[in-house]
Amino acid sequence: LKRQSRQIIPIKGGKKMKKKLFPCFSLALARFLTDNHFQIVKISPNRDRPWMNVFYFEDSDNLQLYISKFKK
Repeated sequence: LKRQSRQIIPIKGGKKMKKKLFPCFSLALARFLTDNHFQIVKISPNRDRPWMNVFYFEDSDNLQLYISKFKK
């Protein structure tokens, strides 16, 4: 499994830029997170592998906890 880079990407949420997103490059991890009631905020094509997608989730401590559970 490819190690996930914890890149935080601010997005525009109205007037203020409050949301921080976690990019998920793994379909298996994205599925695990959605099965555990996390919602995908945004999907975009992967720049390095255009046939694949990047799934963005709103970053939180709880999300990071579930990501660490997935890797074990």
